Amino acid sequence: MALKKSDYLSFDVQVRTKKKEWILASALAIKNSSTKEESAKKIREFLELIEDGSAGSYTGTDKQFKSFYTMLLEFGIIEDTTGNVYKLSALAEKVANGDLSPKYYLTKVFLNYVEEIKGELINVLKEILNYMLEHNLKEINKNQIQEIEKFKLKEVKDPRGPINQLFAYLKNTEYFNFDGKDTLIWESKYSVENIKNQCCFPEDGIDLGNQIEYTKYLTTEHIPQTNFEISKNLNRNLPYQKIVYGAPGTGKSYGLANEVKIEFPNFINPINEFNVSENNEKIWLVGATWGNLNKYPEFIEDNKWINGYDSGSDFQRAEKMSIGDYIIIKTAYFTGEGNKIPTLEIKAIGKVKKIKIVGKEIEVEWLIKDLSKKIIGENFRATVHDISQRKNLLNKIFDDTEIFSKKIEEVKASQRVTFYDGYTYGQFVGAYKPVMYEKENEEKEIGYEFVVGPLLKQVLNAYKYPKKDFVLVIEEINRAKADRIFGDVFQLLDRNSEGDSEYPILLSQEQDNYFKENLDGERYLETIAKKEGLYLPNNLYIWATMNSADQGVYPMDTAFKRRWDFEYIPLNRNRREEEFLIEIDKEKYNWNDYRDTLNDILGEQGITEDRLISPYFLKETDFDENKILKTSSYINKFLMYVFDDILKHNNRLKEALFTEKNFYKIFEKIENEQKIYSINFLDRLKARAEKVDDETTEE
Repeated sequence: MALKKSDYLSFDVQVRTKKKEWILASALAIKNSSTKEESAKKIREFLELIEDGSAGSYTGTDKQFKSFYTMLLEFGIIEDTTGNVYKLSALAEKVANGDLSPKYYLTKVFLNYVEEIKGELINVLKEILNYMLEHNLKEINKNQIQEIEKFKLKEVKDPRGPINQLFAYLKNTEYFNFDGKDTLIWESKYSVENIKNQCCFPEDGIDLGNQIEYTKYLTTEHIPQTNFEISKNLNRNLPYQKIVYGAPGTGKSYGLANEVKIEFPNFINPINEFNVSENNEKIWLVGATWGNLNKYPEFIEDNKWINGYDSGSDFQRAEKMSIGDYIIIKTAYFTGEGNKIPTLEIKAIGKVKKIKIVGKEIEVEWLIKDLSKKIIGENFRATVHDISQRKNLLNKIFDDTEIFSKKIEEVKASQRVTFYDGYTYGQFVGAYKPVMYEKENEEKEIGYEFVVGPLLKQVLNAYKYPKKDFVLVIEEINRAKADRIFGDVFQLLDRNSEGDSEYPILLSQEQDNYFKENLDGERYLETIAKKEGLYLPNNLYIWATMNSADQGVYPMDTAFKRRWDFEYIPLNRNRREEEFLIEIDKEKYNWNDYRDTLNDILGEQGITEDRLISPYFLKETDFDENKILKTSSYINKFLMYVFDDILKHNNRLKEALFTEKNFYKIFEKIENEQKIYSINFLDRLKARAEKVDDETTEE
């Protein structure tokens, strides 16, 4: 039975924190599997990959996998379990196809999610929102949720389990932001009351014990005015430009990378690719207009093509046609006003069956008639052309046809670039660069060609796939003069109500050629030509990271900063949950306890946040196989930083923390296994560790 029945609010504990990841991975595993066994194998591999070793983590047991499988049923991922193949729900199918983010999946499902508690059907989200409305709250913490009467958590010996799980789900929806500790902050642009009124209960007659009926209820929008529709801009509630900032080592890049992975999943794109066969058939573009007379209908009806010339270059090229060659009837013209756009229109595709008169008349088997496919940026005014070596053009012509081999490609929705001193507009947007050419005589020479940067590459992807979302991630945005690197693109950061750049900018000839060569005709007309310039579309996001300690490297001016949303990452927002240890005086302490104690003392003495010890100051490789801090990393990386950077000119603070003021004496004491920490520091560390031990014992 999919519906949960219990005496109190209940959530399975498998996958403690990575809720969005398991939704995406499960949907993909089931979609791309031919049997239940194959689905289970792929899901198990994913669970083992994200296992973090903490309580409630997956460790590969059958009992745990069964519990995880139950989660898939309870959250509507699987609609039908009969037969040898799991069937995804329609909503989960959209996640697997990249048409819906896992965040939106949870956002929509929680409007309908219910549990039966002591015989009463409870909509979990609605009860939380009712509590917030009754107490006039814009945020709610864990203790307050425990007080909600209908959850019956007062009767549970340890209510923290289901509360922690509920938090892990809700903080991954569009409704709430998580403060990193124990509070959910209302984040939706819609009011608490608006969303509460959209929370649903199943209608009478629905069998919640039937998986198909339960899943369809859970994953269907039951109230028409719900404002979480899937639209052209899938992630429309996300900021188009945001900078994640905080102290060094707070996990900004790590956290942003995880968010990008979920919000901007890669997707598979089916394409057709033309491949010349081993017989080296040629591919001919030919005209069908004699003066003002259109011969195209006649050629199609009579299965033939006749050259309108009896001599000259067009006749000479036609003399080279052979049986088996491909022949393509085309029309070439210019579109647009003022700035004319060359356009090639493909009318029909066929194969040469018989040469009736060399250079003049051939018999054709027409494979595709009345194609009328426009290709922007190409213009062949002459009557006969051999385009056998024009692979990009051939792919455009034969794309979406069934004549040639099909294949698939993975399109990456995110690209990453790091700014540094000396990084330029040309590298970011595009510029001419020297390249090595190999001539026919195998000699090499240097030439120049226009090379696009990461920005234009992502703009192109966003133009090509308007129903998919893309992001460009800029690491260390203030390590270079950002406004100079953006140059005229700076103007594109202003977005209109639709999410497109409000003020497009003029393209250079090289940039325009790049888009003409890589977009089909209709997409070029719908993007560059329609907007009359380069613009950022509403499915393209630019996100960045910045160390708050490095703001003095290249300060950002106000005009640039106001075009970005800023997201502050507190020191402990991304603290590791793994049990890393440090050994002091032959006693082992939790690394986070040690770090927090040290930071408390440093903070009390006025040391700013950007200089405190952050969760990712040390890497996992700084700890040994038993997760104990290595002596080499402890001395040469950690203590050296403390003495040389934090305490360099603060003898009073050195006395508060250590038994010696000089680093070389500290080094000698460590070698001789003598104490290096002050009694004050050790007492505070032990008090923190004992407090944690007591809480663990109570649990």
